[in-house]
Amino acid sequence: MLPDATVDHVSLVDLGLLPDPVRGWPLGPWLDHTHAPLARVALERLLAAPLASVEAIASRQQLLEQLAAVAPRIAFTEWASHAERTQRFLTSNYDVAPAARSARLMYATRYRAMVRDMLPQIHAVAQFLRLSEQVLQRITALRDDATFAACVADIEAAVQDPVVEALQRAVTRDVGVELLGFDHLLRDRASPFRARVEALVAAVWTVDAFCSLAVASARSGGVLPSLAASGEALTLRGLRHPLLPDGMANDVCLASDERVLFLTGPNMAGKSTVLRALGIAVHCAHLGMRVCADCAVVPRVDAVVASMVVRDNLARRESLYLAEVRRVKRIVRAVHDGAVLFAIFDEVFRGTNVHDASEACALLVAGLAAVPEGRFVVASHLAEVARRHVGGRAVSCQYLEASVHEGAPQFSYRLRPGVSDVHLGMLLLDAEGVGPMLRAMLSQSRS
Repeated sequence: MLPDATVDHVSLVDLGLLPDPVRGWPLGPWLDHTHAPLARVALERLLAAPLASVEAIASRQQLLEQLAAVAPRIAFTEWASHAERTQRFLTSNYDVAPAARSARLMYATRYRAMVRDMLPQIHAVAQFLRLSEQVLQRITALRDDATFAACVADIEAAVQDPVVEALQRAVTRDVGVELLGFDHLLRDRASPFRARVEALVAAVWTVDAFCSLAVASARSGGVLPSLAASGEALTLRGLRHPLLPDGMANDVCLASDERVLFLTGPNMAGKSTVLRALGIAVHCAHLGMRVCADCAVVPRVDAVVASMVVRDNLARRESLYLAEVRRVKRIVRAVHDGAVLFAIFDEVFRGTNVHDASEACALLVAGLAAVPEGRFVVASHLAEVARRHVGGRAVSCQYLEASVHEGAPQFSYRLRPGVSDVHLGMLLLDAEGVGPMLRAMLSQSRS
């Protein structure tokens, strides 16, 4: 029911929830507390996978709250380091040592230098398994969330395998030929124990990613949202952007019959920040995280999607306006086909003339206001379009407050009901010195 995988990924990049193609990640300092590159990959997968049901979200909320307390007691740096070393050993290109003792003796004689390198790595695998058993003791009861429960089961299957007890005894005795006997169990591709250890390594990255989400959630300074049915009211009181914990807090409330929030306000008033704060809050609510607000009731949606950072594309022969239309088309098609979305449109249709932009924006708002489910936020300078909907039931018009004092713009970053009538374009042009230069040039040309 989603527009497609590309739109979803692009939306999360636009909101700062995922890294962009050059690894810029605005929300990385808040979200990423992982300890290894593969754990970061696992975190990105979690961030891109909102939960589909209220029940699953409630289970994830409980898990993250518990993990926030458990995570500081897990030696992640050491655990991740041993996991990486184990993975390198499992995939190393050494010839696998034979299972039979007599053949191992010949192998050890023939490949003496290689065996000297392999034995410490087998020791390291044993240490990794000991560390994993310690972690298991801390998280074994946390099985309400299905994805995390699968990780716990993988850790349990590896550390409770009978091979582990035999390996630990061999490590204690530290007899080289005996230790070498575990090599085929660890590195032979047909070995069930190898498969369990590989699953354990993967579980390390997933547990690390879950703990990263838990830490970020706890540090948000927000609340656990209540998840409601898709047709219920949206309430976010004291909403803030997670990177601006001391910034202006705003209340965003849409009644059950209000489908569209039409947001107006001049440049620099904070429209894009409010849009991102909204998108981040709704998406994080579907990840089971706390949201940066004082009170939150969020209706369930299939996905958060956004049309915010759209560019022309010469390679595809797309003008800016055509790129915008195609992006909007993907979202509208999904809604038309029945997807329940929280969709954000920032300065939509800015790539065409004012007349066409106004007509297209008016049609978009009217069409989205008529759908039975979902929520849509449209931010625009087209105040005349917003005024057509003042007093209507399905569209809530709000604006970001701004004023001019002694020739300088003043911003409160506070949401108000209604439509903005403040115009700062020429004021900012003059404040930056562009207007005076142009007027001087014009005056010189006339003299």
